[in-house]
Parts: sequence; C-alpha cells; structure tokens
Amino acid sequence: MNVKLVDFEKIKLVIWDLDDTFWNGTISEEIIQIPDLNIKLIKKLTDIGIVNSICSKNSWETVEKVLTEKELLEYFVFPSVDWNPKGSRVKKLINDMNLRNTNVLFLDDNHLNREEVKYYCPDIMVDTPDVIPYLYEKACSSTKKDENHARLKQYKVLEEKVKDKQNYTSNEEFLFESNVQVKISNDCINQIDRIHDLLMRSNQLNFTKLRSPKEELIALINNSDVNTGYVSVSDKFGEYGIVGFYAEKNNELIHFVFSCRALGMGVEQYVYNFLNRPKLEIQGEVISDISSKELPKWINQNDTKS
Repeated sequence: MNVKLVDFEKIKLVIWDLDDTFWNGTISEEIIQIPDLNIKLIKKLTDIGIVNSICSKNSWETVEKVLTEKELLEYFVFPSVDWNPKGSRVKKLINDMNLRNTNVLFLDDNHLNREEVKYYCPDIMVDTPDVIPYLYEKACSSTKKDENHARLKQYKVLEEKVKDKQNYTSNEEFLFESNVQVKISNDCINQIDRIHDLLMRSNQLNFTKLRSPKEELIALINNSDVNTGYVSVSDKFGEYGIVGFYAEKNNELIHFVFSCRALGMGVEQYVYNFLNRPKLEIQGEVISDISSKELPKWINQNDTKS
C-alpha cells in the first residue's frame, strides 16, 4: 500500500480486479470468499457518491452469477470481464464514463497489470488490495452524502446509453433518437450542495476554473445583480440530474461549469447560446468547443424547455 499515491478526495471511480483483489482466491480454480470489508467498502463508496467498476480476466457468466448471488452486481457499472489485456480495457472504460485518469483508482494484486494500466492511462492511481482498509477509513470519515445513490443511478443510465449507441451509424442520429431534454432552473439555493460539489469536482468542463467556497457561492447566488441557474438533463434512457451551473454578471460569466456526464450531448453549447453568448474568459484546458452559434437541434426538439 502506498497511500501517498492515493488522493482519496480526487477519486470518482474505483476499478476492481476480482481474483485475489475483490475476493480471495481464483474463481476458475477454487471456491472464493469475499471479505466483509470489501463489501462494506463498495457500499460505503456508493453512499458517498463514488462509483465502482470491474476489470477482470474471467468469464462474465461466472462473475455475474457470483455477484448476483451475493446481491452485489447492482453496485458496479461498466464491468469489463473477459480475457483480453487490461490496459486498453481500462482506458476504454474511463473514456466511456467520460472521466479523467486522475480521478480513477485501479486496484489489482498483479504488478504487471498495474504497470500496464499506468502505461495506457497516465496519471491514473493504482494500488494493491492492501489499501482497502485505508480507503474504508477515508470513506467512513467523508462528509459527502449520496444515500439515494443518485450518482450510481446516473452512471447506470450512461452505461445503457453507451450500449445502445453502438446500434447507430452516426452520433447525430443517435442524439436525435435519444430525445435529449435540457431544463434550466433558477432556485439555486435549494440545490446549493450539488452546485458546490459540481464546482469543486469538475475539471474537463469547468470553463472558468473558479472554485468558490460555499459561503461565497451562497452570497453570489443571493446577489440580485447576478443571474444564476442550474442545468438538468434527461433523455430516453433516464435522468442525469443536475449537470451544469452558470453565474452571469454584467453580461460576463463568472461560473460556467458542467459535469462530465453531459459530455458529448452538446448541453454546454446549448446553454451558452441560450444565454446569448455572454463574455467568457476560458481558463486552462476545456474539452468542449462552444464556438458554434447554433442551438443543437437534437436538444428540446419539442420545445419543452422551461
């Protein structure tokens, strides 16, 4: 275990190896046992908004049977279970979930697997099962709460969406068929915890990179000279919850930030044009181009925005 390499506050996703990591033993050779602490950890991580996935060299039918019997399958998203090398699979998994390597922890007892994943996914955090007690301690002391498992449910929606997308010949065709609905609301104080969490945790789609303390954020929202709003998204696959926030004063954006769950849907472009393209000083790297002055036609096709 090297806790110096694990920044718990950055973790959004834990990817588990299974044999001799999540459970003791090799499932294809012997009866396996899942330590109680490991079960407690995935449940506790889910309770604080950190999701869990799997990258294992195994038979999916065998793994699915065990996790279903133990009533644990529901706690994992985007499981990757086959016999192919892990490096490229972990890279694809992270890309499908629209996450950054720096927000992912990969757990594996095998040194070669860890090194391979690090090669394919620079800046990812990796460690052995020895780190599990440390992770559980940090999870139990965390002040974050997601007892309704909203983040897990949102990634379940994204998982279904990624699978369905494979049936379409173009991304635009898929987006039109997805019936993307964007709603902009202004009762920001009622959603202050989620908005603050979004500001503090989002990087890829945080255009101004301003991370305001909660007290300053509350004062900003209560300022009558500032126009604020939060963005909720849904489509035919389900609800994504609050995925964006903006704060505008004197026709300039102080905050313009979106969750990676909205990546690839054109939501940030839609909102920016909806706001009539106020001045925006983009700070650092942002992996979205909002230069187009057109509203994405696949969003709110029936003009149901409110």
